[in-house]
Amino acid sequence: MKLMGTSFSQRTASGAPVFVTPMKHLSYPAKLELQQAAGHAICRSIEKIMAALAA
Repeated sequence: MKLMGTSFSQRTASGAPVFVTPMKHLSYPAKLELQQAAGHAICRSIEKIMAALAA
């Protein structure tokens, strides 16, 4: 998949697929949207971890 420039897929240490794209070729609104989406995903992951630890 390409998103206004070079993009490629990688895998995390656990083997989960991740999509990576250099941000320098993206417009400011696209960068902001990606940064916000990443922030929300991180927060959701932390919430799930905290819920699992509390259970």
